[in-house]
Amino acid sequence: MTGFAFHKNLAFELDGVPSRIHSLPPNGEVVLEFLTTGAMHVSTRDRLLEQYANGQIKVSHHVSQTSRALVYSRPLADLSESVRREVQRRVAYVDGISEEGAPIFTAQCLRPVLERIAKRLGDAKPPGVTTVYRWYSRYRATNDPRALIPRPDRRGSTAPRQPDRLLELLIEAAAEAFRCSPQASIADIGDRLEAKVMRDNELAIGGTPLKMPSRRTVYRLMDKVDA
Repeated sequence: MTGFAFHKNLAFELDGVPSRIHSLPPNGEVVLEFLTTGAMHVSTRDRLLEQYANGQIKVSHHVSQTSRALVYSRPLADLSESVRREVQRRVAYVDGISEEGAPIFTAQCLRPVLERIAKRLGDAKPPGVTTVYRWYSRYRATNDPRALIPRPDRRGSTAPRQPDRLLELLIEAAAEAFRCSPQASIADIGDRLEAKVMRDNELAIGGTPLKMPSRRTVYRLMDKVDA
């Protein structure tokens, strides 16, 4: 079918969710990866062709442009040694969390893995879960280590940010929502996030309780996490 062929790393949108073909087992199944969450989903060639015919799958110029926009245009050899070392460090974390299959982006599951990788690298300041999630999304969307080049020119405002714990809960909520359905909406993610915020506040001892953000802020945070 013109515009949609089965090959590894093909990027497209399934019901509006950025996705790619992760692998093609010989039994006719197709393993998809949802790029916003890193979650994996098993489908079939027939099912995907049906979804393509129904307009649920879009292989668009926008998707490829988005992936290319994440990649620095010059070769790594043109960069300073310190930047190349930082790229290698980031790749090591992305590869490390994927060694045992698709990573689960929750603090409880990922932090011990990050600590093991940091110990192996001799890294005194390992990255947080949200940071590694961003690296993972960029790298898997492009399969190019240049997507992990530090770009301070693209950093957002220096205005106060949402607490890291809230971003961690947002990633968990998004991952759970997309595991249930690739058609999950921001409303679905927001409902899951609200439940997680309430539960986290109930379990917290002392400190400032987390405040549930507005739906508009959830949209903005999703854009931030996926950037």
